[in-house]
Amino acid sequence: MNKRLAILLLLCAILGNGYAQNISGFWKGTLTMTGGCFPINYIELQLTISGTIDTGDSYQYMDVHNYIKKRCTGTYDPNTKTIIVQEEMVLSYKIPQHCVICIKRYELTYSKNGNTETLDGGWTGHIIDTPTECLPGTIVLNRIQESAFKSIPEVKVDTGTLR
Repeated sequence: MNKRLAILLLLCAILGNGYAQNISGFWKGTLTMTGGCFPINYIELQLTISGTIDTGDSYQYMDVHNYIKKRCTGTYDPNTKTIIVQEEMVLSYKIPQHCVICIKRYELTYSKNGNTETLDGGWTGHIIDTPTECLPGTIVLNRIQESAFKSIPEVKVDTGTLR
């Protein structure tokens, strides 16, 4: 009897740890940002997870006409359901002149309650091209089916040689 119980517990542990939640997709929510550019700081992460590496884009925005788009990379730990996302290069932006861009690092944890999937945690950051820190804050995101930015035309930058 004890042998069967031990095998059952071992099997449950293996199957429980082997299941990795797929967090690729679109995530939308808000972040707190003291002194931020927008009265409400909406954020959308577009993530693609391959193994433990994530890549994607982040949009911090007030609406689809006032936003900052950045490339991001990071790591995902399926055992702890945590993801670290580091914003990198600014790809495009449409913001008022008085605004400054903060490059952020998010530490998020995945959870699911019924049909609602959530990434939440905190962030730190610095003002672009400076060592000056942005005041840290919190972030809460829910999975969404499609991006708010899918129909926004953007100019693609080609850094090649003109002929």
